[in-house]
Amino acid sequence: MIFARRSGIITEMKRKDGDAALMRKIKNLFAGLMASAVLGGVLLSGVSSGGFHAPAISASFSGGIVSSAAASLQSSVSSAAGTLSSLLTEGEGLTGGLSALVSIDGEGTPEGTDPEYSERSDDLITGGDVVVDTDYCLYYTFLSKDEQRLYKQIYANALAGVERFAPICTVKIPQLRETLTAVFYDHPGLFWVDTNHFSYSYTKENTCSAIRLQYHFTGEELKIAQQQFEEVSNQIVEYALTCSTDYERERYVHDCLIQINTYDEEAPFSQSAYSALVGGRTVCAGFSRAFQYIMNRLHIPTYFCVGNSETHAWNIVCLEGGYYNVDLTGDSNDVYGLIHYFFNGTDEDFADTHERCGASVFLPKCEGGEYRCFGEGFLTGNDDRPPEPPGMHLGEFADEASYRQP
Repeated sequence: MIFARRSGIITEMKRKDGDAALMRKIKNLFAGLMASAVLGGVLLSGVSSGGFHAPAISASFSGGIVSSAAASLQSSVSSAAGTLSSLLTEGEGLTGGLSALVSIDGEGTPEGTDPEYSERSDDLITGGDVVVDTDYCLYYTFLSKDEQRLYKQIYANALAGVERFAPICTVKIPQLRETLTAVFYDHPGLFWVDTNHFSYSYTKENTCSAIRLQYHFTGEELKIAQQQFEEVSNQIVEYALTCSTDYERERYVHDCLIQINTYDEEAPFSQSAYSALVGGRTVCAGFSRAFQYIMNRLHIPTYFCVGNSETHAWNIVCLEGGYYNVDLTGDSNDVYGLIHYFFNGTDEDFADTHERCGASVFLPKCEGGEYRCFGEGFLTGNDDRPPEPPGMHLGEFADEASYRQP
């Protein structure tokens, strides 16, 4: 497995209007806030793996904005919100005059200046008609009742491509993050959603007033991408269905995805299933989401699992009531090619190299025995590799622009 570290902090302060002295007060407030966060042990530079990237979040309040990938900054920011709000009201025309930006990957866009944003109208998509299959969406079951309502709303708006909407229930910022994460982990088919970046507005009470999703594809580009995605997915599913058992289907999908992909940290949309199913270049998150998507279409419950301090992703598969760990990234080896070393292992098998974190610790324990193949080794010769489904041509997209061509 390959882990790459990227870190960066961008801080930007702009004065558009208002009194210079007032701007200095606000600047000093943020300087104190950032200093206290650093002294308090917050890793502002952040660490994101080349394989799995924890989502970067941005937030706005009372006319100013703070964007951060470190969730632990939230409480410090919230305590300063009241002070900042009072400072901003001292000068007319200053609302929106200050922007402060901190991003885990050196990127980000200020959210705006309307924390009291509300869109509770007849046009608001609530997700009330969404039915969640809990055999395949376990992260949904880890949420509270209100969070489950919000989960359905986020999912429905993501399907509809809505960029910004007001939550249908009162939710604190930590709960918002948990809910968004649950949606992203349960639904690998939402490949057009940028699961790495989202933003929100919040009030002085630290409740969310607006959610903004970001998208890789919209409009006609999305239609083309969906057609590409489904065409390849259908080919793999149809071929897998010719296998006799769920285990054989699992092994085929595992081998096929590894065969048609190259591990590449620079791959476009690398955190999505799209990168592995259409582009032929991906990382651990792309491998895991593509595997999850295909396996669930085959009615074999498969879950997205995150660990190693949010730097790696793999899968948990249920076969005839037994649970197993599967790591396609670990089995995609530049030296030996396709191997089955990290295929259908127990938690004990994976203990030395994989440690779950976050909500993934609540996924079922992997203690299956009948289909355990951990440490099986590598295949020899091209004749042992699984055949590509007829008509499949992958790995030909050289850059982000060509990904978007039919």
